[in-house]
Amino acid sequence: MRNLSTLTLIALGSALALGACGKSDTVGNETQQDAVAKVAAPQGQKWSDVITATADGGFVMGNPDAKIKLVEYGSLTCSHCAEFAQEAEPKIVDEFVDSGQVAYEFSNFMRNQLDTLAAAAMQCAGKDRYYPLMHNIYVSQEELFKGAENLGKAAQAMQSQPDNKKFITYAKGIGLYDFFKARGLSEQQLDQCYGDPANVLSVQSRSDAAGKQFDIQGTPTFVLNGEAFSLVQGVDPVVTVSEKLRAAGAR
Repeated sequence: MRNLSTLTLIALGSALALGACGKSDTVGNETQQDAVAKVAAPQGQKWSDVITATADGGFVMGNPDAKIKLVEYGSLTCSHCAEFAQEAEPKIVDEFVDSGQVAYEFSNFMRNQLDTLAAAAMQCAGKDRYYPLMHNIYVSQEELFKGAENLGKAAQAMQSQPDNKKFITYAKGIGLYDFFKARGLSEQQLDQCYGDPANVLSVQSRSDAAGKQFDIQGTPTFVLNGEAFSLVQGVDPVVTVSEKLRAAGAR
């Protein structure tokens, strides 16, 4: 895991330093796996209501024992990720997650310091708030970006603070306290979240590890049962992901 001094150096950037958003794959023939049986959800629930914490700090939606596991690595500041969350993900969840055949996980991938601080708050909110917050952030990206002009000033201000105040100062300076308080998180919750540097460092570390393991060059990137793929330029994302899931046995 990165130490605090390393991440504060990252935070010194005065502009929103963006990595790639929207890397594209090409269309290819999929190897067809045996069909996976559908599984009924717990009584009175849909599988998309079931959120399970993972050992490495993630939150999985759906049947945690599903043989088909889809992980989306998305950036909260990526427009292509926002489009996927609003237009494609609900259809994928409805057809494949609620059938009990697929477990889906959204995992934050950091392209910049705003991503890291926002992802930490989302993580601290806990499993019941995680996915609703993710969707709310994506429909509110313009509001999220308003604080970006203060990144440099906030990064400088945090340097003089003790470790348990650095990220509180930074998050307040770029408007994240107001942003998340408007979405149901209390000031006390945010203080607890940002007051423990491990909450920020852990989301960054998890993102770094995934980037290295799966050679993530752009967002969103998907990992299906351990194999990474990206969306295909000019092809409906629902079609791309659905074809992959059906080939894996969700049919």
